[in-house]
Amino acid sequence: MRRAYFMLLLLIISLSTGLFYGKEEPSLPVFGMRQSAAEAVSDIHVVPLGMTIGVRINTDGVMVLGTGVVHGEDGETFEPSKGLLLAGDLVLKVNNSPILNKEYLSKFVAESEGELSFYVRRDGVNLP
Repeated sequence: MRRAYFMLLLLIISLSTGLFYGKEEPSLPVFGMRQSAAEAVSDIHVVPLGMTIGVRINTDGVMVLGTGVVHGEDGETFEPSKGLLLAGDLVLKVNNSPILNKEYLSKFVAESEGELSFYVRRDGVNLP
């Protein structure tokens, strides 16, 4: 029953479009009795409406979105976090210093010499 109403609605829309914009004459037979006309509209603008929102997600530390490879100066490829960090981990501390944001973590790692000790939360469990 709903399908019949839907088809009838589509038919009415098609017929009314032909009445209002009838420049071109494409053939649309309606039960073999009538034809409809429609116009191709070339200049259509879509204007988004509504309220814009911002979403800010605050977490403890910095979330690891993924890990990758590093290409060394010698041409070798290294994976420094392989088996240590996983996507979804939260880096809370490095060398016992709290990590507040990704910029701080990046600067801390760039300025470090030698090994780093990460304090990480994985799946709700803190890993030293």
